[in-house]
Amino acid sequence: MKQVHIGTFQLGHANVDLIAMHGESGGEFYLCPDDSRPPRIKVGTAYQSWDQCVSVLLHESIEMALCLKDLRFQHSGKLNSDHADYLFVFNHCQFGDICSEVAIFITQALPKLASE
Repeated sequence: MKQVHIGTFQLGHANVDLIAMHGESGGEFYLCPDDSRPPRIKVGTAYQSWDQCVSVLLHESIEMALCLKDLRFQHSGKLNSDHADYLFVFNHCQFGDICSEVAIFITQALPKLASE
């Protein structure tokens, strides 16, 4: 899999690296990818239509923004480690704030990702 650094863009009060994963689908984010890099979002580009790639970028950036604001929760004491077992809890004002933060990130990142 070829990974390409698309750029570093503002998401809320953090700078976030965007990485394109060519030949892959899906996405993921890391708040602390290593000792020296900012948070990172990875997005697969192996889709038949552009909207699928945009959907993954939206998913990961919204989830990261919710996580950074302590609005994502996970069951404790579970014996299995289901990575999809999250609960998001927020009010309408928090939702508007998340939308604003993600909008800044998306408007900067999408043109660069599209040209990759």
